[in-house]
Amino acid sequence: ELEKSEREFAEKWDSLERVRRDVERLEDRCKAAESKRNQVAGEWNRRQELIGNLNDRTKALDALEAEVEAAAPALAAAIRRDEEAADVLKKAADGLRDAESRRARAVADRDFLRQQIEVAQITERYDRYVKAEQALKEAEDYLEFSKVDDKARDGIERAYLEDQRAKAATDSAAAFVETTALADITMQVAGKDVRLAADEVDNTQVEDEVEFVIPDVARMRVSAGPKAKELAERRSRTNAAYRRLCDEVGVSDFDEARMAAQERRDALRNREEARQSIKNDLRDLTPDILLAKIEQLTERVASYPVERPEAPPLPADHDEAESLASKLVGLVGDRRSELSSREEAAEKAKDELSKVRSDKAVLAARIRDALSSREEATSRLEVARRSQTEEALMGALALAQQEFDVSLKSLEEMTVQLENADPGSIEARLETARDSKRQAIQELESNRDSQNQLRASLEIRGEKGLQGLKDQAVVLLGRVKREHESTEARAKAARLLLETFEQHRSQAHQRYVEPLKERIDQFGRIVFGPSFSVELDDELQVVRRTLDGVTLNVADQLSTGAREQLGVLSRLACAAIVSSDDGGAPVMIDDALGWSDPQRLQRMGAAIAAAGKQCQVVILTCSPGRYAHVGNAKVVAL
Repeated sequence: ELEKSEREFAEKWDSLERVRRDVERLEDRCKAAESKRNQVAGEWNRRQELIGNLNDRTKALDALEAEVEAAAPALAAAIRRDEEAADVLKKAADGLRDAESRRARAVADRDFLRQQIEVAQITERYDRYVKAEQALKEAEDYLEFSKVDDKARDGIERAYLEDQRAKAATDSAAAFVETTALADITMQVAGKDVRLAADEVDNTQVEDEVEFVIPDVARMRVSAGPKAKELAERRSRTNAAYRRLCDEVGVSDFDEARMAAQERRDALRNREEARQSIKNDLRDLTPDILLAKIEQLTERVASYPVERPEAPPLPADHDEAESLASKLVGLVGDRRSELSSREEAAEKAKDELSKVRSDKAVLAARIRDALSSREEATSRLEVARRSQTEEALMGALALAQQEFDVSLKSLEEMTVQLENADPGSIEARLETARDSKRQAIQELESNRDSQNQLRASLEIRGEKGLQGLKDQAVVLLGRVKREHESTEARAKAARLLLETFEQHRSQAHQRYVEPLKERIDQFGRIVFGPSFSVELDDELQVVRRTLDGVTLNVADQLSTGAREQLGVLSRLACAAIVSSDDGGAPVMIDDALGWSDPQRLQRMGAAIAAAGKQCQVVILTCSPGRYAHVGNAKVVAL
């Protein structure tokens, strides 16, 4: 069957080749007729050009003669305009020189007054620099001999606080001896005389041991406990450390150290401020350059009033001088623009005068040339008419046009006949038939080899026992479970895909409608013929099919097989579109085309093969013979 199909399409293709050769011969004949017609038409156009050239030369000569008569008044007017423009130009030049002189004086006055301000400003900068240098020197001198920085102050503060904590602990743990005099007495406390009047009280703190002596009366020795002695020793150590830190930096106590540290911080800040002030005031200059600028500007300011003329008077201040200079700059610009305009007018008047004089000479030469050109055009037309008249040329042109029209009509008829034969579909179906035959031969050989192998395996193995059946059942159970899990995963993926498609469908609709229709029409013509076309709705579904000029609704007027074929073609078209750049996704066809007759299956095989060149097509089927006409398919048995 496949060999017969291949022969049929080969015969059709040979017939199309004969038609194509006929079209080529007609094209050559049409081109020859067109060339002959164009040649005759060119000769006719050249004859018309000769006639028109003679008429144009005659009109040009008449116009030149009239132009000579009208040129005389224009020459006198051009001479008068040139003289007037020269006088106006001289006045504009004098006005510009006066404005430039006044502007130069105003700019010099403005610069003098600005220099006066600059002298004051630079002098102020230099004074600030001198003060900042003095402040910097004082700060650096202080910092050179200052020993109390923040670190030393913090150390003294920590030692002072530790000593105060030790003193408070000692005071709280020490014993106190209170002595009340009953009469005026003198006693010794720790070796020192203490005089008390009657009823006077003496309080003595006992940190370690103190001896009280009342001469000729009593001697008492008061000792503190071990804890008080330990605290007293600790107080002695902390006080010694505190005094040592104060002596190292030359202060008497913590308050003096705190004041010294604050003064050091102030000196550091003053030094930094002085450096910044020096930097801001000097900028990119040195003190000597700054002083030299002051001297130079002072000398200029002093010399300008002596050298300046008395009139016009000097402006009152810099703002007035700036305003006057700006006005005069504008005035100079206006005068310069006016001078430029006058120069252009004078140049234009001179050019017009020169042009009028030149035109007068040119007119005489043009008249001579026009007379010569008319005589030449008359001679060329007479020569051409002696060779062939206008009436003979018109007859030859009509005959050539008639031959071209007949050839063109024959070519158009043969071209329509070639297009109606749909050579693209015939070529695709011929190629598919050849591939299908080759694939069928390969599959037949493969099936024979598999058959032989299976027979040998059956002979060797024999029937399996119950254990083998159990193993098969276990394998089947595992496969069914995997298929179930796979089905659920695909269902979830399908739900996600559906939701995503619904979000973007309205945006992508206009972008896909026309390309999808074109691809469906392309594959459908392979199956149904060259008159096939479809119509899509808003959901990109095929709703109407047109075949041989008859349009039918897909849902209720087409057979089940035709609807199934349109569904497969739609999916192939969609896959071909999204796979245009070797990407996209494969189209999956699961055991379709069950309602199609053998002839339609053959055409569908050609359409599937053609789509397989643009995208991947995967067909799942238990009836491989149904797709035998997909010539370029790879068959995998499961």
